[in-house]
Amino acid sequence: MTLATLGLGAKLQRGDDASPEVFTTIGEITNIPGVGEDAPDVDVTSHDSSRREYIAGIPDGSEITFQANWSGSATQDHLTGFIKAAQDQEKDKYRLVLISGTTLHFEAQAKGWKILPNLDSQEVLEGSIKVSGAIAFS
Repeated sequence: MTLATLGLGAKLQRGDDASPEVFTTIGEITNIPGVGEDAPDVDVTSHDSSRREYIAGIPDGSEITFQANWSGSATQDHLTGFIKAAQDQEKDKYRLVLISGTTLHFEAQAKGWKILPNLDSQEVLEGSIKVSGAIAFS
């Protein structure tokens, strides 16, 4: 029997840089793509090699582009706060809280945002952040 769980209920949270740090959930997120890191291949092939040889490069954190329902109301301070962070090019602490009980902790640079006024569905805020440094688990 599997122990798998649905991702429904995952929360992306942004810290406020206070002491102690307080995290606010970025609400009504409809899509959070994978969060992780990838080490590039570094080609170290020499004239003495008979085949291409590689070593792992420095791991690079993923860019995360999430989508959230947008209404533009004052009750969406968590979204307007993210937009301000992106405009100010802030690097903040983030947490991804999974329904399985695992939490990923990382710093990320707020990169950008856009409002998608879709014709056949709800208005959406699309935000992007870039992981900076290591990702820790708890």
